[in-house]
Amino acid sequence: MVRTQIFLTRQEYEQLKRLARLKGQSYSSILRGYLDQALGISSHQEFLDALDEVAGSVPRDSLSRSVRKSRTLW
Repeated sequence: MVRTQIFLTRQEYEQLKRLARLKGQSYSSILRGYLDQALGISSHQEFLDALDEVAGSVPRDSLSRSVRKSRTLW
């Protein structure tokens, strides 16, 4: 990472701080996430978050035989 400095309006700063508090992250992390999104850069954390959201969403009994077979190979 490269350390940098930016100027924010009071409103931008307060909203970033509030959002960071709600999400349990630093405001720098929140800001980097928005920059990544605006620049089209996906993060590994986004991938992990997406996996967490869908993990266990398909009951094992409903999986097709080919999917079950593939899982045994993993």
